[in-house]
Amino acid sequence: KIATIGRKLSERYTSLSPSFTVSNMFRDLTMAAISTAIKENPAYALRFRLNVARLGGTARMFPLMRWYRKAVAEQLPTGQMSGIKRYFYEFMTQGAETGFTSLKEIDTYKDDMQKMYKHMNQSLANPWRLLRGLSEGLEYTNRCIEDMTRFATYMTSRQSGRSVRESVSDAKTITLNFNRKGSGELGNSTYRNLQIFVNPAIQSLQNVASMAMDHPVKFSLYTGMVALIGAA
Repeated sequence: KIATIGRKLSERYTSLSPSFTVSNMFRDLTMAAISTAIKENPAYALRFRLNVARLGGTARMFPLMRWYRKAVAEQLPTGQMSGIKRYFYEFMTQGAETGFTSLKEIDTYKDDMQKMYKHMNQSLANPWRLLRGLSEGLEYTNRCIEDMTRFATYMTSRQSGRSVRESVSDAKTITLNFNRKGSGELGNSTYRNLQIFVNPAIQSLQNVASMAMDHPVKFSLYTGMVALIGAA
């Protein structure tokens, strides 16, 4: 029960919170920009910034999402894809967005279909349908915002000559990945049920520590620059 309450609270603090949506975009972009500058060569870092500009922030993610759903429904051959659309199709199908596979039993699918049928037959004026539509819209918007940074990273890695597998890894680790739960050892499985956002906190410390150890000079330079800008 405590874990269930924690999941509900975390949803309302993140994907269901309008204020989180915009702030999350700036956090992801800032972290990605600094990380690429520290971990990658200048050409990669510049290409990443140009790709973010090409996507126009999240503006292009919404039509890309619609195109992807249509391409999957129509089973569009990959040979007919080019440029950004081909990279985005790889990004979605190779697990760069979420990194996990959902396998459901037949009974679960049956329950989902019954629930969907029930929702479809609700009146448009039904307050629960309106609230559900609002929450789904917020989740979708936040999904596009998070995908924008990851997709820009994936596209940059592919343009830099890296394989699909390497690019997927780059995309999933450029920002915090809420799907990463850890092994659950040393009491982690119990602790994460008692306190929300413990996984992102551990990931943040791990990412910062690895950059500091692997790239001490550039890490110190950019950390000092950010501190000076903040002080100014």
